Amino acid sequence: MNTSENASSLKQQERLHFIEFCLYWHGDINRNDLINRFQVSPAQATLDLKAYQEAAPENVQYNVSTKRYIPSSSFSPVLIQPNATDYLSTLLHTSAATKTNHFGFFPGTETLPPIYRKIKPETLQSIVHSMKYGHSVHIRHQSPYSPDSTLRPIYPKVFVFALGRWHLRAYCLLRKDFRSFTLGRILSVGSAETLTESIPTDTNWDAIVKVSIKPSDTLCPEGQKIIASEYNMKKGVAKIPVRRALLKYFLFENRFSRNQQAEPSLKINLAVDNGMIALAKPDVIQTELQTLYDTRNS
Repeated sequence: MNTSENASSLKQQERLHFIEFCLYWHGDINRNDLINRFQVSPAQATLDLKAYQEAAPENVQYNVSTKRYIPSSSFSPVLIQPNATDYLSTLLHTSAATKTNHFGFFPGTETLPPIYRKIKPETLQSIVHSMKYGHSVHIRHQSPYSPDSTLRPIYPKVFVFALGRWHLRAYCLLRKDFRSFTLGRILSVGSAETLTESIPTDTNWDAIVKVSIKPSDTLCPEGQKIIASEYNMKKGVAKIPVRRALLKYFLFENRFSRNQQAEPSLKINLAVDNGMIALAKPDVIQTELQTLYDTRNS
């Protein structure tokens, strides 16, 4: 198969996935849905629907009264793996015009407006460039808890989104430790420099903590059952893998912290139960937090 044929095959596979997507989630599809979504000809849309029928003959039937293809009583997905979170994310991140024009039908959605935090484009650009070429860079960072800004030589490692804002995890060549810097609090970035020293292993980043959660003991038995189902708990417990370096953020976002803010340098005051879910093994989490705290303050 040449490159052109391969590309054509991949495009048809995308359209066949779309056919099954609509059959599963919306309960029907016709040629216009394919034409509007992919800008194909009516003849091509007909061929795609025929190709899906050949791939999954037991899945689809034609409704003469509505002139639309609908799932059969024995419908079972063969191309997609239905995921409720993925579908809702598609709703959330698809514009109203695109939903109408490309899908024919889409449920309405609404979300709370975010509180945007300003990040200077030139700041992000400089950091991205230094990451690309493996360089270190000087940043001037302003903490809201100090009147003075600090000039830090850092080796940027990875961006992290937590607590409604973007952070930069980097190795601080001044403190000789991995630190988290809120991007919006970086005042300026100097020129990139060739790294002259080796960077140690980021053990707190590599370490994965299994946070075990269970339904809150404050709930009635029926409430505990629905929470166990909602959080996909097995035998009443769900285990969430979290990087140790991000553990404080995870606990704070899920109301397992009594602290007013989640600054990495502060020792967390653990809240075992948030009224809906509870930590099944708080002693394990406390030990991991102590390790994090000792590493940060050693």
